[in-house]
Amino acid sequence: MPDTERFDLILIGSGTAAQTFLSNLDDGWMGKRIALIEEREPGGTCALRGCQPKKFLVEVADAVARARMLKGLGVAGDARFDWKAMQRHKNEFLDGIPEETVESLEEDGVEVVRGRAAFVDEDAVAVDGRRLAADHFIVAAGSRPRRLDLTASELVVDSSGFLDLEDLPDEVVFIGGGYIAMEFAHVAARAGAAVTMLIRSGSVLSGFDPDCIDAVVAESREAGIDFRFHTTPEAMSPEGDGILIETGGGETMRAKLVVEAVGRIPNTDRLDAETAGIELDRGGAIVVDDRMRSVSNKRIIALGDIAAAGADLAPVADIQAKTAACHLMGDRTAAMDYRVVPTNAFTIPNLARVGLLEEEAGEKGADVRVSSGPVAGWATSMRIGEKHGFYKVLIDDSTGEILGAHLARHAAAETINLFALAMKQHVRAAEMGDLAWAYPTFSSDIKRMVKDSR
Repeated sequence: MPDTERFDLILIGSGTAAQTFLSNLDDGWMGKRIALIEEREPGGTCALRGCQPKKFLVEVADAVARARMLKGLGVAGDARFDWKAMQRHKNEFLDGIPEETVESLEEDGVEVVRGRAAFVDEDAVAVDGRRLAADHFIVAAGSRPRRLDLTASELVVDSSGFLDLEDLPDEVVFIGGGYIAMEFAHVAARAGAAVTMLIRSGSVLSGFDPDCIDAVVAESREAGIDFRFHTTPEAMSPEGDGILIETGGGETMRAKLVVEAVGRIPNTDRLDAETAGIELDRGGAIVVDDRMRSVSNKRIIALGDIAAAGADLAPVADIQAKTAACHLMGDRTAAMDYRVVPTNAFTIPNLARVGLLEEEAGEKGADVRVSSGPVAGWATSMRIGEKHGFYKVLIDDSTGEILGAHLARHAAAETINLFALAMKQHVRAAEMGDLAWAYPTFSSDIKRMVKDSR
């Protein structure tokens, strides 16, 4: 057995959660021995394989879609998606992130250890023949795409593979109906591919408002996306230059690319987490308390996708990291609160929500006023040629505060943050209606959305 190297703190993973945790440590940690272990390229999923690179694809798709919506309304000619140019632009942004991440960590006195960490005891991990132990572990090793393993073919990719495609084939099948599948389906459709979606359930984008989902689905169909609900693939096999797909209903179809977007798996299995006495939930995520500590091994703090807490979103991971750092430094009042967390899907139109769904508000017995309706007739939608859109705002009848906001329209992903801020600061809907918003803007439509709140 190798000699044990002792550290004050060991972090596993180098993404936004780990970096935010380190940035929130106070001067009392200066001079402490800290190591960060990373198996993949340093920088994390959001920066390298998720949020940031995805937006490069989404922005081009959105620009093409808007130009096409305005064709004949002031825009002449056909907007065209240049896939190779978009990939070059995206890669220019990504180049250097791993090196810059390591440089920043080392400047802060963190020892960066490359390799896979596996727990060998409650307070120790093994990495490429080294045994590292610590009083505290920050486990922020993230998650990876779930794979169906129906065939081994380079024509069947996950979300990371789609992001890195050198060329986009003209026939693409997406398996799944979550936000990743829907976002990339919109990208592929605007880029000119024939897109089919195989969806196990009877709807897409679970967790969002049903009326807003209907608006997105309507626009998706107009963009040429073919939805096959209650359909699951049973077998896939290479055939010529494509993939033959057999569904559970006996249907066969052919595609030149299949994108599996059927959820993500926390990376606890790669860490041998149970060896350290770390309790996992049924999905393999680490069970934590409201301070992000493992409920079964208090040396362990779990953050982000690998923790069984909160939505798997980079901003949530950052707040978890700050909360955990404050608690480690002695602030016993620091605790997580997930009641106001905005989320969105970068579909066309954008889909966004914060707070309670209408059904959830009813289950809680809240006395709710609902302001809702289509937005296609509003000036902000008409001037960009947006035919499908919807909004819904839930207002507490006793306090006038906003309980939930749901949007399906252009710029919904930006507008939802204003609703989140209002909810966090207990701003009443009537107060939002009284504000002299910069006009005419998409956010100034908030005044109209809360019109029934007085």
